[in-house]
Amino acid sequence: MIVKGLVTALFAILKWLLTPVNLPTLVAIDDVQTMVGYITSNAYNLVYFILPKGTVSALFTILLAVIAARYLYSFIMWVIRKIPGGMN
Repeated sequence: MIVKGLVTALFAILKWLLTPVNLPTLVAIDDVQTMVGYITSNAYNLVYFILPKGTVSALFTILLAVIAARYLYSFIMWVIRKIPGGMN
């Protein structure tokens, strides 16, 4: 809600600043959610233009696995540190 309000306020300020400039209206982009979806779909298309879709999905899966392993390692080390007596 706060982010939506800030983005709406930002667009209101930009609209006020750019009122003297004659810009064409974009009927397809009428709210923030549609605009974000439009931008991300174009970003995906740009990435897919450079790399094949299968490669991107495989690399993304590997990235998520590495991040999950990092947090799992940190959690396991935290649990081991909480065991009294430790390994001295």
